[in-house]
Amino acid sequence: LVWWLALSGVVLIGFSIVLGNLPYRLIQPTVKISRHAAFWAWVVWGCGVVLLLSANLFAYPLITLLLEPVGAVLGVMICRWVSRKELLKWIH
Repeated sequence: LVWWLALSGVVLIGFSIVLGNLPYRLIQPTVKISRHAAFWAWVVWGCGVVLLLSANLFAYPLITLLLEPVGAVLGVMICRWVSRKELLKWIH
């Protein structure tokens, strides 16, 4: 459960970055996105943070806390793969 919560949290945070197009807006601050996309990006980001934080609550015994970084790294790898394959290009 700890692993799944960490994986899901990181994937949701990565999806919120793509949805809000945050990296591009940091480079080019004049680019605007719709209010709805920005709102949903924050909602998805909040859900991801809640999942990451709740992973610590289910870590019993404490050795299972080591599964959180493993799930987070796998989530980052999935986000990088989706970004490289441009699977979410239809959102922009």
